Amino acid sequence: MNILIYGKGDFAKLILTYLNDDEQYNVIGFCADSKYVDGPEYLGYPLYNIDQVSEFVDVDSTGFFIAVGYSSMSARKMMFDKVATKGYRLINIYCRGSNIHHTVETGVNNIFMPQTLIEPFSKIGNNNIFWSSSLICHDTEVKDHNFFASQSIVGGFTKIGSCNFFGFKSTVVDNLTVDNFIVLGASSTLLSNALQEGKYFGIPAKLYNKEK
Repeated sequence: MNILIYGKGDFAKLILTYLNDDEQYNVIGFCADSKYVDGPEYLGYPLYNIDQVSEFVDVDSTGFFIAVGYSSMSARKMMFDKVATKGYRLINIYCRGSNIHHTVETGVNNIFMPQTLIEPFSKIGNNNIFWSSSLICHDTEVKDHNFFASQSIVGGFTKIGSCNFFGFKSTVVDNLTVDNFIVLGASSTLLSNALQEGKYFGIPAKLYNKEK
């Protein structure tokens, strides 16, 4: 399948590498919002304005992947909504060494990096980043636009909302609810529900300040 990567930057370079590792995909270019289109090419591939790409590419036979990192979950959400509104096909990336059980339900525009493990009967929404060696335990529900850093763990029967960030080696114990726009710091352990937007740090993790 031909693929266009929506985004520029370090994360887009990483996505290009993983897509090129998979023989089923053929990257044909990048696209970006108009203010980021600063030339005809990016990394040796054609660079298109996302609002004009249908003039140059057969979008009906092309898959898209939104390649924007974790610095702004809101920006990731806006880009996802833009592509979804246009009706373009979004793919998932299953890197070599990732282990997604066949009972897991997934949306689109998720990346499962090497050694990611998603256990049985979990539900994964859209536009999530699962970094290498992250673990989502059984019967967990993850909604949209979340980032799970390397070695982050989410216990079973947990409900994760949208636009959340889980730092390196962070842990969410089982049967909890994590709402939206929550940051769980590196090596922090959440032992109770996180229902108020903000940053949580420590063992047990406590709310330190509310995000605006």
